[in-house]
Amino acid sequence: MAWDYGGTILLDSSPLSSYQGKLILRVDTAPNTAQKYPNDYKAVSGDRTFSSSNPHWKPLGIRLAEIIVVLNPS
Repeated sequence: MAWDYGGTILLDSSPLSSYQGKLILRVDTAPNTAQKYPNDYKAVSGDRTFSSSNPHWKPLGIRLAEIIVVLNPS
């Protein structure tokens, strides 16, 4: 995902919302996903927010790629 914050999970309105600003989760797709499933990949690509219930995620092999924990938030 080639966007500045691509793959970042928004925590607001989730069970993890109390960790907003302290926890950053990012996901990525399986290798070669854009070539294998171009329509699904394009449907959930771009500089906007996408619902986790979007059916286009399913074939993309989404996986947790990065966990950032901010220990001393200012």
